[in-house]
Amino acid sequence: MTGSAPRAGATVPDDAPVSLDYTRTVEKPMPDCTVDALIVDLLLWLSDRERTYQDVIDVWRTSCPKLPVWEDAKDRGFVAQDNSGGRELVRMTPAGSEFLQHQRASRGNPART
Repeated sequence: MTGSAPRAGATVPDDAPVSLDYTRTVEKPMPDCTVDALIVDLLLWLSDRERTYQDVIDVWRTSCPKLPVWEDAKDRGFVAQDNSGGRELVRMTPAGSEFLQHQRASRGNPART
């Protein structure tokens, strides 16, 4: 019976080699609709007033691999960083504005002025 796993309830000597089969678990991102809804919130938040990079990171950066809101918005080109007067600012791009308008229209919400 070499190479086979012990029967349930069987004891294994303390000095016996142990072979463990770990199945790798891969973190799956949240569904796109969840992340998209949070990106809409981020873009609305940015549209309220000028925000510094530090403000954005303090509020929107997450270590959760399932909710990459800031990272996704940046990767999709919805936000951009600019240096103005020694301050690192974050602004919504035209692509971000278009995405926001599309999301609001698809939910039946009128465009915000």
